Amino acid sequence: MGTRRNHQIVLARRPTGAVSEACFESTVRDVPELGEGEALLQVRYLGIDPTIRGWLDERGNYMAGVAIGECVRSNGVGVVVETNNPEEYPLGRAFMHLTGWQEYCVVQSNPFPPITMLPEDVELTDVLGVLGHIGITAYVGVLEVAKPQPGETFLVSAAASGVGSIAGQIARMQGARVFGIAGSAEKLAGFKPGEGDVDTPRGGGPFPHAAAAEAPDVEATKQADGAIPLPARAEATAKPRGRAHA
Repeated sequence: MGTRRNHQIVLARRPTGAVSEACFESTVRDVPELGEGEALLQVRYLGIDPTIRGWLDERGNYMAGVAIGECVRSNGVGVVVETNNPEEYPLGRAFMHLTGWQEYCVVQSNPFPPITMLPEDVELTDVLGVLGHIGITAYVGVLEVAKPQPGETFLVSAAASGVGSIAGQIARMQGARVFGIAGSAEKLAGFKPGEGDVDTPRGGGPFPHAAAAEAPDVEATKQADGAIPLPARAEATAKPRGRAHA
């Protein structure tokens, strides 16, 4: 078999403010030969998550920033097309991993961050949403960290995001009154009756003080794209039993 060629999207320059196409470049590189215990994934789907924006900055976030010229980091789903480790990476099986924006991804044995083999009866795209890291983040953030109680007011920032939209539904299932903040009126328009009470977009009007005033407990939670809005944190923690979680 000839050398495979790997199409990648790499970081060309760091964004200042909004991300633009000029921040990236398309490159083609040879796929390296597999080492002991390694396998090669052909990437089928990518997750374009808000956390990528933090990785494009030099300081990064909970992981180091992507270097200039490096393949843009992201979650993805790929299928094993070559393997030197058939027990861990059977040929033809699908895995979720930090594949990056590229056509092929070499994975090592027992990598960190960990890699997840998909059950054979699961759609590949499902694990990039509610059945994967997006759903887990919302589930743990609401039920294990925030722990909203019936009758409390629960504020979700980035409420139209993957994590935010699921977090709001979970909080509502716990009996909380849910308020959502999003970056534009168009995003807020995506909410349907019964999915939560929505208020003014971030940057498009004042923080909904009335929401905080209606209940003694205000829960504010950060979603994957940024910090809790300062007024939300201040008003939540000022309440007798209020709390704010990142």
